[in-house]
Parts: sequence; structure tokens; C-alpha cells
Amino acid sequence: MVEMRRRFWVRLLRAGPVGVVAGFLFAGGALSAQEPTVRAYVEPPEVEVGDHFELKIEVTGVSEVEDFNFQPGFYHPFAQRRDLSDGGLPFAMEITPATAQSAGSVTISFLLVAVESGFFDFAPFRLTADGRSLETDRVLLLVTRPGDTGDGVVRARFEPAASKLMEKVTLIVDAPGRELSLGDVTLPDLSGFATPVGSSSMARSANFDFLAFRPGTHEIGSVSVSIDGEVYETGPLTLVVNNEHGAIEVYAAVNTEQTWVGAEFVLSVETRGVRELDEDPVLPDMSGFAELLFGGASGHGYNSRGYTAHAEYRFHALQSGEFEIGPIAVSAAGQTVRTEPMRLTITAAPPETVVSPERLRAAVSAAKRRVYVGEPVFVTYRVLARDGSSPFAEWSVRGGDHAFATPVHEDFQIHDLGRQRGGWRRITVDGRSYRADTEYLVALMPLEPGEQTIGPAEFRVQVHTREPLGQSLSRGANMSRAGMRGEWTPMTLTTDPIAVEVMPLPAEGRPEPFRGQVGRVEVASWLDRTDAVVGDTVTLRVALSGNAYLRLMPEPRVVLPEGLELSEPEISDDPPQVEPDRASTRTLVYRLVATREGNYRLAAVELPWFDPETAEYGVSRGESFDLTVHPAGRE
Repeated sequence: MVEMRRRFWVRLLRAGPVGVVAGFLFAGGALSAQEPTVRAYVEPPEVEVGDHFELKIEVTGVSEVEDFNFQPGFYHPFAQRRDLSDGGLPFAMEITPATAQSAGSVTISFLLVAVESGFFDFAPFRLTADGRSLETDRVLLLVTRPGDTGDGVVRARFEPAASKLMEKVTLIVDAPGRELSLGDVTLPDLSGFATPVGSSSMARSANFDFLAFRPGTHEIGSVSVSIDGEVYETGPLTLVVNNEHGAIEVYAAVNTEQTWVGAEFVLSVETRGVRELDEDPVLPDMSGFAELLFGGASGHGYNSRGYTAHAEYRFHALQSGEFEIGPIAVSAAGQTVRTEPMRLTITAAPPETVVSPERLRAAVSAAKRRVYVGEPVFVTYRVLARDGSSPFAEWSVRGGDHAFATPVHEDFQIHDLGRQRGGWRRITVDGRSYRADTEYLVALMPLEPGEQTIGPAEFRVQVHTREPLGQSLSRGANMSRAGMRGEWTPMTLTTDPIAVEVMPLPAEGRPEPFRGQVGRVEVASWLDRTDAVVGDTVTLRVALSGNAYLRLMPEPRVVLPEGLELSEPEISDDPPQVEPDRASTRTLVYRLVATREGNYRLAAVELPWFDPETAEYGVSRGESFDLTVHPAGRE
């Protein structure tokens, strides 16, 4: 056995707010060649609150430990120190001397008492031995609480533990000593009595906000939390929801204090503290100065104050003067509340134009300016705006119901194809870029040849002027939905007229009977059966396809022998939305009723047409069919 002399010293120095620096020197026999190592661990790794445990730092393979810098466990809020040393030092040491076969080691122990449950770790300990810097790994300790129904590692609670109907309650989930994110937490199902309205993650907790909507004592399951690949559960939770609703608050406002005859204004009703109303608000009689265009309940919202049920009404101002809008009765949550009256001034005429023609205009474009009689002209009418796309832009334009009036012309058959899905396309006019706010497509089929002029079309729009952003923000939480609506100024925009040259159809080569079909068309036909009994209904299908505008084209003639009756056709189009210059198909379904027996020959359906591209006529034909009709009562 190798005799070992030990020289040992300890110094306590300040290292941050708390810290211990110690030095150890081993002297004596030669040490075995071994790489120095250091490790830290706790015994046992799992304890309950009130239990003792030891934190140990073990250094091996060294002859001298010069510096030892650590933040010891007894300074942690979840553990308290218990001294083991006889000299009053905050630790005890065990030294194993070196031999020829093994290196020496030193183990430093701290005896601690767990005072808080959760997952806790000790930061790495750093020391210098034989001139080398060594560092331990982090040490993990699990502390549970006696009698915990869950794992004791994670906790969950409701705040408050009892709530009123439609009152916000927060489910707080934490794991002491560990940081949590929302993704770590799996909640039980609360949908039977509460609605989620928000969530947030704090440093060491995840918070989930709910609004309770069903009274009773609700027992729910455990909350599961994933930590370092392991899943831990809390005990079961209980939430008491009292059968009592908090007082509701009702506010009403109009979007402007002054408007004018012909303009629109908005009346907004907000009911705070509920998701829905028991019934629609009862409005005062406003027929003497305004016409209700549309309105009613418009859903609900949620903010830090809870739910708010919304109702919104749009009116058309009819009469100038000073008017009072009386109280509005609102029924919700078994309560009826009336709003304060409001004042509204309606002037006879609007103020000066709020938007210059250079920033808002109507435009028109025709696909062709030279066509034949019966050849449709596709005309696109647009409202072009240079407003902003930001919700805080100064102004924007909105086309209301019946905002577009098509031109009227006795020499054209007009087919309004409605508002088109244009999106926010950009269009350049006179070197300026505009947003296509509104777009309508109209097919005009000329009936007479000559130089024709399609008159102007009109757009009736509302220019929305928003409240300045700074003014809105200054009102903060008191800002109502109506107040954010801004003001609407009515404007009429007129397009330019369009000149169109209409050419006559050539007489040479015109087939008989030609009924004015312009555009190349293919015809296909089907009969659902060739044998029937007197009184039966037989179906004849005729499909017309091509690039022609089939919707304004005359129907083909269907000629039947006596003994068969023909119904008016059922018509369908594919695609249902008109797209100029795209092939389409129109299907006509006829019902034939056999009134007497016999053998019938159904002639092929013929459709003469004129091709404007080649200036030539043509004829398309379907199939002919033989139909046998037997006497009634034949099996």
C-alpha cells in the first residue's frame, strides 16, 4: 500500500451573489495514467417534498484540484441545505488515495432537503484539476408531492376556480423548474361547457383562456405534458360554472354625425358579454328620414373584455333635417337593455366631391368594334380606383346593390352577364395604374346593320372615407365598430359611349331555313330509346357546341311527324359562367309523347350558321332516328 500524504485547504470566496471556491491538493505516491474525469449526480434521482437527497461531484484521475467554481444546490429555491461537514463547511468530502493500479479521486457531497415539487436541474459545475478545465453535465432531479393524483411533475389549475356564465377562466399549466410551450401541452376536451378564446406561453407556464357557457360542476380529465420525450399528467380538474350571467353592456352608434340625402349610413349595435342575442334588436321608427337597405345580427367577436355580439344595419338617407334615433331595445342572456338615443344630421346635398376623376373613373372596352348582324359584342365595364389596399388607407370605393345600369339600345339585344371575378387586377389607363374594383360583362347582339353607338353605362358607387388612424387610436377601447366604418359618399360614374360598325349578313350562299345563328356550331343528338307504347315519354337530347355565343343564338328547329308531341326544351350550359372566346356546350332536352301507334322517322336536327371569321355559311346535323310506337296495354 502506498503511503499518501495529504495537504488540504479550502477558501470561501465571493462568486456572483453566491459561490464557493475550494482547492484540493493530493501529494504522495505516483498516480496511474488516466484521463481526468468529473461527474455530478443526485442520490436518489427521485424524491418527495420533505425528503433528503445528496448532490455529489466526483473527480477522478487527478493529483491536484486547484479551483472549484459552482452554484450549489442548497441555494436553489426548491431545496434547502443540511450540513454534513464537521468543520462547518457546506459540504462533506471523501478522498480515495491513488495506488499503482488506480488513480485517486475526491467526492464532494451536499445534503439537501426538497421543498418544492417539479422537474429541476443543477447547472454544470466547473473546476480546474492538474491545470485542466473540467465541467460536469447538468443534473436532473424529480421532486413529487406526497398524495399527488398525477405524476406530481406538472400542475394545472383554473383561475378562478368558479366562474359565471360567459366569464373568462384561465387554465394554467406549469412544471416547476421547466419551461413550457403551448405545443408541449395536451388538454382534455372542454367543448361541452367552455369555448377556447386564446392562449399564451409564459416563462414556466402555458395559459389557456376559455369562456364558460354551460352551468354546473364539470369534472374533466388530466392535462398531459411532454417533457424531454416523456409524458406526464396532472391530476383531474374540476371547474364550477355558476348559473348566473354577468350584466351585459349595450352600445349603439352611427358611423357619422352628418350625412346627406342619397347617401348611406351605418347603425351598429354592440352587446358586450354575450355570444348571441335572444332576438334581433328592436329598432325605433326611422321611416320618416331613412330607408333600411339591409341588416341584422352579424356574428360575434372576442377581445380582452370577452365576447361581443354584433348587429349592423345599413340605411339610405331620404330626408334632410335634424333627427333623433331613439333607444334600441336589445334582449340577451335573459336581460333587456336599451341604448341611449343618438342624433343624426342629414343635409340636402353632399359636400364637394371627395375623390377627383383622376383617382376614380369608369372605363369601358369592347372585344370587337366591327361585327355582323347577330354577332355579339362583348363589352366590359369597370370601376377603376387609385385607392389604397391598406385597411388604414385614406379612402376606398364600394359598389352597392344595383350599382350598375346597362345601356339601353333598341337595335341591340342586351344580355347582362353580371359581375365578374376580377380580383385586384391592375389596369393602366392614360399612363396611370388603377385597381379594377368592379367589373361587369355585357353581351350586346346587334339586330340591324349600320354605324351604331352603344350609349354610356352608369355605376352608382359609394366612396368610403376612413377616419384618420390617429383619431381612431386615440379612442382606444371605446372605439365602436360603427365609429371605425368611416363615411360613405355617393357618386355616379359614367362610361364613354362605344361606336360599333355592324355589317349585314351576305345573301349569297345563305341556306334555308337560316334563323340568324352567327358562329360555327356542331350538333349532336341522342334518343333514349327506339321502342315505346302510346302515352310513353321519349327523351331527345340535342347538344350544340362551339365558340359561338350560344345563349343568344336561336334554338334549332325540331320537326316531328304527326302522332308525336314536343315539349319546350330544358336548357343547360357548360360552363355555366360565360367566358368569351372559350368553347361551350348548350344542351337542350326535349320530351316527346307518343299519341298513337306507328313507325316514325325522326329527321336529323339541322342548324344552319354563319362563320364571321370566314364569312361563309355552313350546316351542322345531328342523327336521325326510327321510333316504333306500340298500342297501349302491350306487355
